[in-house]
Amino acid sequence: MTEPLSLCLESNHLECACLLLQCGADVNQQYFLGYEINLLSFENHNSLELILKYGANPDALSRSGITPLIKACREGNLGA
Repeated sequence: MTEPLSLCLESNHLECACLLLQCGADVNQQYFLGYEINLLSFENHNSLELILKYGANPDALSRSGITPLIKACREGNLGA
């Protein structure tokens, strides 16, 4: 996962991520392991809120059939 949007979200560079999104970055980009939203760690709620604001699919399945909500619960991050 080396896409610019992913790198910005993972590094908590939300201003850069927002700029990429405003320029058309795809929040529903599919990678080998799943969609953008499936690959995020939900410790940073701001990244999650940002991509949801730009239309990320909250029901997107990872390659193993896990939704972001299930992943957040498994990580013990119920605030997500």
